[in-house]
Amino acid sequence: MSRRARETIVLAIAVLGAAVLLLFSQSFQTCIYPNTHDYQGNTLQKDYWSVAWMWGWCFTGAIHDYAEFIAALAAIAIAWFTLSLRESTDKLWKASEHQLRAMRQSIFATTLGSRAAAKQAKLAQETFEKLERPYLYVSGVTIFQINEDSIDPFVTYDVANHGKVAAKVEAVYIHNSPGTSAEPDNALLIDLVEEPMLTRIFGPGETKLALTNYAPIGLNWQYIVPNKPFPVLSRDEEWFFYVEVHYGGPFTKGHTTKACWRYDRSLWAFVESNDDRFNLMT
Repeated sequence: MSRRARETIVLAIAVLGAAVLLLFSQSFQTCIYPNTHDYQGNTLQKDYWSVAWMWGWCFTGAIHDYAEFIAALAAIAIAWFTLSLRESTDKLWKASEHQLRAMRQSIFATTLGSRAAAKQAKLAQETFEKLERPYLYVSGVTIFQINEDSIDPFVTYDVANHGKVAAKVEAVYIHNSPGTSAEPDNALLIDLVEEPMLTRIFGPGETKLALTNYAPIGLNWQYIVPNKPFPVLSRDEEWFFYVEVHYGGPFTKGHTTKACWRYDRSLWAFVESNDDRFNLMT
């Protein structure tokens, strides 16, 4: 049996008990008997409206006599319903808290799912960019050379695209000179209209060999071996050949390749620098 049904039964019993108490009370009997019986005790013949009115009048009088008792019953009933209302409110509040907790958990789960999806999308984007991008490598720097057309020494280097997509060169900086600094600090912007980067475009797998860069004029050179000059450097001088290429691809931009060599007097040739600041790819 439900709680509401039990409350209804208790209320009905209380109302019925109060009615029985009033009907058999002395006040009601004193009022109803003289008005419905003659002096010999016979029941008087009256119409329904008169009987109803008489019973109502006597019942009202009995209520008046037992007003305090009825008020107490009413107070008990009110207290009972107030308690029931409070319990119902508590249940509703608990249900609301449970629903709110479930809603928060749902929002939290949705947020986690959204973050995971965003992280997965970012990872997929990064993976795509790593795969579908150009990779330019600079190599092939060895010695100074001269040719029959010019007596100015120069250095050759190779540039290759080992990426899956084409590369578009945006700028090239080269440092090819002696100095007292322990690092290349005078890289100059190369005019891309000239021979070294004439097309600016490196297709997938394309390599450009023997790109030329001339040494500064006015320096002292030795020619111990024909057509192979060697720079005359002081003890505190270093010669760096440094290349920095800025480029992009069809889907990505802002890539940089750096490569650096230091001239070794004992070998009369360039050796690759071990400074990671000048040998990297981004």
